[in-house]
Amino acid sequence: MTQRPLADIVSFTGTQDGMTSPQRWRVISLLAETNAREFHHGDCVGADEEASGLAKAEHYKVHVHPASDVAPRKRAHSYADHVHEAKPALKRNTDLATVCTVLIATPKEYEEVVRSGTWSTIRRAKKLKREIYIVFPDGSYSHHNARPL
Repeated sequence: MTQRPLADIVSFTGTQDGMTSPQRWRVISLLAETNAREFHHGDCVGADEEASGLAKAEHYKVHVHPASDVAPRKRAHSYADHVHEAKPALKRNTDLATVCTVLIATPKEYEEVVRSGTWSTIRRAKKLKREIYIVFPDGSYSHHNARPL
């Protein structure tokens, strides 16, 4: 990949099962390429929690958008520079898509799934014409609504 700024604000969404090692490496690469300094995520256990640590290591200001309607055991309580008001998961997902210029997503599937918070956030970001990197379990990715170099 070529070095270029990706975004002013990056949002992240991913599976509660956590990222695979190839996904983690791809996310590290994407985060290192951007000049963004804000990183937003939904604070679920699994991929959100892992990506939050990666963003902090890259000196991002971390913003957490917790869901008000998930089981307490599914909340990661990740480090945050700012915690936003808790909202129902679907509204929280919309906030994540709305606030960002780029969305990085790490689903556990290779194809879109209904009733998945990760895919719900991806769908919302597509409607908003955000730049989206969908990083698949093998580390390959698809890039949507790419901005010209």
